[in-house]
Amino acid sequence: MMEDDKAVAALYAAMDISQVEELLQKVMLYADLEGRAIEK
Repeated sequence: MMEDDKAVAALYAAMDISQVEELLQKVMLYADLEGRAIEK
């Protein structure tokens, strides 16, 4: 999904764990909404 794994790893390294968790929640929400849109 993400083409530039090194950039992603650098972003994770720059964030504390609460920011990473928040980002993951947003990604999962977006993926869920996108999946529902495709189903319709």
